[in-house]
Amino acid sequence: TTTTTTTPNRNCSAEIFSPSDASVPTFTGQAGSDFAAAVLTSKGMATVTDLLEDVPVSTCAVAGATTGWDVTEVHVIYVPFVDTAYFGVVCNGNVCGDADGDGNPNGASSPWFEGRDEYAYGGLETLMLLIDTDPLSDPLTPRPDNRFEAAVGIPAKRNITSFGAFAWPLDGAEGCPEHDVGAPLADAQASVYNYQFFDGPNTIEPDFEFSISRFSELPGFSFVPGDSFEFFFRLSHHGGGADISVGEELVEAQVCVAQLTTSTTTTSTTTTTTATTTTT
Repeated sequence: TTTTTTTPNRNCSAEIFSPSDASVPTFTGQAGSDFAAAVLTSKGMATVTDLLEDVPVSTCAVAGATTGWDVTEVHVIYVPFVDTAYFGVVCNGNVCGDADGDGNPNGASSPWFEGRDEYAYGGLETLMLLIDTDPLSDPLTPRPDNRFEAAVGIPAKRNITSFGAFAWPLDGAEGCPEHDVGAPLADAQASVYNYQFFDGPNTIEPDFEFSISRFSELPGFSFVPGDSFEFFFRLSHHGGGADISVGEELVEAQVCVAQLTTSTTTTSTTTTTTATTTTT
């Protein structure tokens, strides 16, 4: 039996060494446990860890105040058999999108908070995953053409019901919330978890989970499901100018996905020939 595998590029900041160790996760709004339950080993998943409390809050805030814009982890699984990538976003012990960290992502009650905490990621609030499908291996120049090929998430000035996969037409733009997306993509499809309470993350389902099907068909990709590939992403998560008391979050990573492990079994067959001699 011969086993063949490809090791991801070492310049990548997040690596899925063994895609076959992962199955389709069942979303419940609890990304940590949902993604852990979907993998046989840690090699089936990539986890991007962001700095804790790197999104500033108002100097008038009480000690220990945090914001639901602060992302601490992004979990990534790619299942080649269904050509789908799954993402789970965890927000610093808070409900994702809860600007003032009061447990209610659809309104603000904290005395120190100025501005608005919009309902269901409305207004200028956004969670947007910008994807570069042709990055260089050098982490110092991960986007050689200075543009993204796809934008997956909630466009600014809409809400979570508009979640989808879109073209990103802004060359060199860094994902500012004032900018809108391009046309919906014709091939890849994006779906957000169907939250059972309210219209988005909440205290029971605090994390942001979504999937991108037909992932290999995103513009710019040239791999066949099962091949090794890599991509660079920038996750923007913020309230734009609506919540002036808190900052904005950007999480970046270059993700490598290894080739599927294949096994080839060789069977040897031995043929014995018996010669018979007859003497007269």
